[in-house]
Amino acid sequence: MNTHFLYLFGHLRLLEEQHALVSLNKTGIGLIGSPTHNTWYTEAILHSQHHCQLNSVCSLDSPIPSAAYFICQKRKIEHLIDNDAVDTIIVTSLCSEELLKFIIQSAINSGKNILLNNVPNYGTNELVNLLKLAKYNDVNICQNSLLRFSHQYDEMKSILSNKSTRDSGLLRLSAHRQIDKMDCLSKETLRSLIAEKVSLLLNLLPEFKFDSLSIQYSRPFSHIEKGDVLMINLKDSNGFLASLELFFNTGNVSDKLSLKQCHHDLQFENFLMSNNQFSIINENSLIIKQLDHFILNPHKTNKIVINSQLIDINKITESILNQLELNQFI
Repeated sequence: MNTHFLYLFGHLRLLEEQHALVSLNKTGIGLIGSPTHNTWYTEAILHSQHHCQLNSVCSLDSPIPSAAYFICQKRKIEHLIDNDAVDTIIVTSLCSEELLKFIIQSAINSGKNILLNNVPNYGTNELVNLLKLAKYNDVNICQNSLLRFSHQYDEMKSILSNKSTRDSGLLRLSAHRQIDKMDCLSKETLRSLIAEKVSLLLNLLPEFKFDSLSIQYSRPFSHIEKGDVLMINLKDSNGFLASLELFFNTGNVSDKLSLKQCHHDLQFENFLMSNNQFSIINENSLIIKQLDHFILNPHKTNKIVINSQLIDINKITESILNQLELNQFI
């Protein structure tokens, strides 16, 4: 009887120690972004409390063209990054290029991992120096799209990896976003959205190079209205067409991928907001899968890490923006 009691007591102590270890190893997360996007990630973290916890939130104010605005936002960001309870930072939404680079640099200096939903606009030398410092401080900088955590995405990538089936077809990369044309940073938001789609394109087709670029749009960006659309068509030498389709102010926040070929017809969409109502987040939501992948894969080799492909993303994005200017969209 005493032996059995001691065994049970020892087993309970072991479980207690294991529970304490799990609790100690929980990743402390800090969120930086708009109140709406921070809310989505707060919900996601609640579903992943067994390995992470929310320790700080920095809600960025709506941008205004003022130096005082940037000083105020940087102080709020510094306060979050300096929090010892935060060891991982998630930038939840689009923000200005200046603030995004400030967040990344501050996180690296503090030795804290960072997950981006934006594509930072770095030049070659700037990126090389950044990555050297990140490696020295053992910091992971990851940037990815929620769509990449769908099994349909993996299926699509597998199909497109077969060069014999890629001679023709249409790949559509669509997005619904809310953009205020009066926002002083609306053009930076547009650039970041285009870069996000180019990043997704190059992850599906790493060797994609377009021979022709054409633009279609409802009306110029400065006069944009609800339901307006911008279509950016990129065609390669084999006739394969990648179409970036951006829908503005429809009440939805979503991303969609579709592939149409002779023998394939795939499509899937991820909603974060539908008709101004938050979508319900559950264990099958892509935002949960993105979060879990980032937290549970601590080694750089298992992560979607910022690398030299970022230069190609930004080069294509700049080509598109130049064409948008020529076509008088911006």
